Amino acid sequence: MFEGRVDEAKARVPSEPVAPVAAALLELLRRLSDARSVDARIARAAAVSGGLSAGVKGAAFAKEILVAAIFGVSQQLDAYLIALMLVGVPSGIIVNAVQWTLVPEFVGTDLHRGREQARSLLRQAVSFGLIAQLALLGLCAALLPWLLPHLAAPFDEQGSSALRNGLLLLCLYYFASGPVLIGYSILQARHRFVANGAIPVITPVVIVVLLLIRPIPSTETLALGMALGFLVELIVVQRMLAGEALTLAPSLGPFDSIGRPFLRSVAKLSAATTALSLLMLVEQVAAARLGVGAVSTLGYAFKLPALIAALAVVAIWTAVFPYFTEMLVRGQVEECRKTLRRCAVWVCVGGTALAAILIPSSEFIVRLFFMRGAFSEHAAAAVTLAQQAYLLQLPAALLMALSLRLLLAQGRSEWVLVAYACQLVLFTAAIAIGLQLERVPAIIALANSIAVTIAAALAFLLADRAVRVPNDR
Repeated sequence: MFEGRVDEAKARVPSEPVAPVAAALLELLRRLSDARSVDARIARAAAVSGGLSAGVKGAAFAKEILVAAIFGVSQQLDAYLIALMLVGVPSGIIVNAVQWTLVPEFVGTDLHRGREQARSLLRQAVSFGLIAQLALLGLCAALLPWLLPHLAAPFDEQGSSALRNGLLLLCLYYFASGPVLIGYSILQARHRFVANGAIPVITPVVIVVLLLIRPIPSTETLALGMALGFLVELIVVQRMLAGEALTLAPSLGPFDSIGRPFLRSVAKLSAATTALSLLMLVEQVAAARLGVGAVSTLGYAFKLPALIAALAVVAIWTAVFPYFTEMLVRGQVEECRKTLRRCAVWVCVGGTALAAILIPSSEFIVRLFFMRGAFSEHAAAAVTLAQQAYLLQLPAALLMALSLRLLLAQGRSEWVLVAYACQLVLFTAAIAIGLQLERVPAIIALANSIAVTIAAALAFLLADRAVRVPNDR
């Protein structure tokens, strides 16, 4: 009787859920094996970009190991990171806005109006970017006397001098970074994923060479290496684009290819990238208030999460953005929405799995890679805690990257602004509350992860809505 009841119970267990799962897996494999499908092309592009970027990020991480041994958690490294942030804020505001606006415009122009018009658009975008960078640099220079006392409060005279020298050297990086990043975006649009993934190895290699030649903790050495590295990258990217009958040489003529829609989009995105750039400023000011070494601690702690996220983001962004753009240009809205949702599941599952593996391993990783030379036990403990806090944001950071790419491809600049503004407000509030409870760098890292997670959920909802609501640009 008992066996009969067991058999009866088994018969009542629904087997239907198994079939949809198996069918979904088979459908996924079928799409990925079909060379003509969008999913298969995205997967191949992601594999190429991600694989090459792994080598580049590996070289950059090797540079950080050398930096840790020479600098430790020190005033000189704090000065370099603050200088890089101060130069990166105005650069990011303009360059990101220009390149994010340029890619959809370039793809559409090249597809419908021909290569010559696309070349003219690129040259004028580079010119506009450089002019805007110059104007914004002047504005930021005027604000420096107010900002520096907040950022350099824990420094002595030597640290303040190193900060000023680093800022001057990084001005070379500032003006080279604009054309370089625009060039990378065009290589992505042209599906030149190999070149786009491999060229960035130049800068970390240049920095390592300079550190090996002069192995002393010096802000100026790091700043010079960054500047020279980007100048060499600019030369290489220009040569790659020349093979496509394109150039990064600024246009000296009138801006007739970048019309009012382009300028409006840049203006909207500049507001969004201002919010993103202010995130870095808020983080550095908060860290500087914790004393010498706090900025360096967060810098080391963010290396591993940034490495993992950058590999995934380069693979996802580089592969997905051109295809999102092309699908929207061709009116394939439903296919674009389905691709967004599938990719969102992949990045969330993958990001969560990585975080679950890496968080318990943080102390081992920090000691393995950084624990040598000037890097102390106290620094290892502080970096481990902050790194664990940063790793919490991995799934959300990948989802945020994916969602923003769709919004940019759709031309929803105002929704990108909403997502970044939300992140900035949440981050500032979380820091203000957290530092009342505990004044350690890990609190700043945790505030960052909380803000990214909430903002990523908002960005995905906006991106999913964007492909269903017509954009009357």
